[in-house]
Amino acid sequence: MGFLTASAVIAIVTTALTTPIYRATATVQILKQNQDIVKNSSVEKEDGPDPEFLPTQFQLLHSRTLAERVVNDLHLAYDSNYTLQTGSHASRVRAATSRLASSVEINQLATSRVVGVSYFDTDPSRAAAVVNSLTKNFISADLERRYDATAYARGFLETRIAQVRTALETSERALVNYAQARQIITVSGGEKDGAQNTPLDTASLIALNSSLSEAQQKRIQAEERFRGAERTGDSTEILNNGALQTLIAQRNQLQADYSDKLGTFGAEYPTMIQLRGRIETLNAQISRQRSSVKGALRAEFEAAAAEQSRLQQRVNELKSSVLDFRERSIQYNILQRNVDTNRSLYDALLQRYKEIGVGGSVGSNLASIVDPAERPNQPFRPSLRFNLLIALFAGLAAGCAVAFLIEFIDDTIKTPEEVTSKLGLSILGVVPVVPKGERLIEMLRTPQSAISEAYFSVVTALRFARAGGMPKSLLITSCKPSEGKSTTCFAVAQHYARLGHSVLLIDADMRKPAFRVDDDNVMGLSNLLASNDSIDLHIMSSHFDNLSLLPSGPIPPNPAELLSSRRMREILARAESKYALVVVDGPPVLGLSDAPLLGSICDGTILVLEAATNRRPAALSIIQRLHSTGAVVVGAVLTKFNPRQSGYGYGYGYGYGYNYSYGQGGKSEVDRLIEITG
Repeated sequence: MGFLTASAVIAIVTTALTTPIYRATATVQILKQNQDIVKNSSVEKEDGPDPEFLPTQFQLLHSRTLAERVVNDLHLAYDSNYTLQTGSHASRVRAATSRLASSVEINQLATSRVVGVSYFDTDPSRAAAVVNSLTKNFISADLERRYDATAYARGFLETRIAQVRTALETSERALVNYAQARQIITVSGGEKDGAQNTPLDTASLIALNSSLSEAQQKRIQAEERFRGAERTGDSTEILNNGALQTLIAQRNQLQADYSDKLGTFGAEYPTMIQLRGRIETLNAQISRQRSSVKGALRAEFEAAAAEQSRLQQRVNELKSSVLDFRERSIQYNILQRNVDTNRSLYDALLQRYKEIGVGGSVGSNLASIVDPAERPNQPFRPSLRFNLLIALFAGLAAGCAVAFLIEFIDDTIKTPEEVTSKLGLSILGVVPVVPKGERLIEMLRTPQSAISEAYFSVVTALRFARAGGMPKSLLITSCKPSEGKSTTCFAVAQHYARLGHSVLLIDADMRKPAFRVDDDNVMGLSNLLASNDSIDLHIMSSHFDNLSLLPSGPIPPNPAELLSSRRMREILARAESKYALVVVDGPPVLGLSDAPLLGSICDGTILVLEAATNRRPAALSIIQRLHSTGAVVVGAVLTKFNPRQSGYGYGYGYGYGYNYSYGQGGKSEVDRLIEITG
């Protein structure tokens, strides 16, 4: 709440003291234009999205040159409300330019090519004037840049065309001179398919090679027909010969007549002799016709072979010529490629030069104003509502961060729940802090007081802490001094005695005794341990019914040695046999060995913890020490508990242990609870 209140006050004061700032905004549409110096070139233009285009235009809108143009246009260098009228004109212009450039804001509207150009100023009229001048000068500057680019391109093309023309003429002259010197003659391949010039010998070789392939095919076919006729006697040409087929048909007809009449007439019959004569004549004619066809096939084969031989000889002659030409044409091809390259470049540059006019590449405007800026009626900032929201959010975040930081740093045991969750102990009771103006001893003697009720609940919890009921002997100790250990001992003993049970309270803290008697130098635990006296001689009665006291006696030089002796066990066993409950007030655990020794011989141990003073690592270390000696920790009592502060912790700055110094000096008046009369 403190952080929230402070943040709100700061926001209100800051808003009231801040000079109002006005914002004027103009909307501008920026179009992308692709420009090239050489059109129709082999390099294709990129028509896809250009992620660098709009950011480039934004940088141009933020440029110092454009801001300076606006300053000169509106004479801002001479405006005393805008720029200090000190120094030279150049320094005032620089100061006005820097201020203007730093106050310009460019925002793209969604994913479109429409952008908002804003300017912030203390004067609303001047803010609108600056934005409108800025957008107009941006368009003008773009036109000037493109015009300058066109003029530069024209001059560049003129120089480049002259250079390329000279190079083309030189390369053509070198090509012609080399062809004349090497006698290289080329023929045009025609316009079809972009054919190029071909050397004459090469063209002839190509034609002769095609004719040679055809002659070779004809020779192979003629030879195949001729060899087939010789091999089988009847080839396709022989069988398909018309005259030969007619003779064969006639012969077959006569042979059929001869066979039919042979059964009627004899072989020597004149008609039969005549038929045989005609058949023999036809056979002779057929034989001559076959020989004639074979002769024609031979002649065709020989003619085809002669043609192939002649063409082969000519091809061989041209091969030598072509191979020699290839050696001579290497440099020729290099010169030819150089000529072609220069001619293509010259034609492209000349065509582009013709297309560029005085303003040919300016074209349409790159940007156009969609909505001009208007004079703002209300300030853009400061906004009280916005500042309050930010302040409240920041204050809430800071307050929560500090609260959580304190909670994270403070690991002390503050609530009963933390006793169980952080230490793993059962909580036997919670004793509230003594209110201001009240005395602890009076509240303990009053059964209806909050502290008396709290300790009575501790006694009740002890009766059910173990399966066997109330322990016979009970050690009550604490982590460090002044946590209410002795108070808890007396309160537990007193409340249990009120229930009608005999209780013995042993003051085993022989370093800082809490219960003093007049005969401390004669009676007490230290004297009993150092002698063989009966325990009854050292036990004293109190002002409370059923409650007896065994004081600590004179402070010995070696309390730990006395408590670890067998005599201490015998004394405790004798007390357990005589009293219903023996409450042992032991010294604090940390830094001493007395409490762990007493815990090992008592039936149960109670750990007293003052709220919000014991850190978790130290408390766990103490519990581990008690367990290591065999002490049975039945639970813990949380003392000096303040419910109003149960949700808050305080960091104490010490480490995992305490600087414990425990010796003579006595306890506070609050701890002197029982007056023994002797």
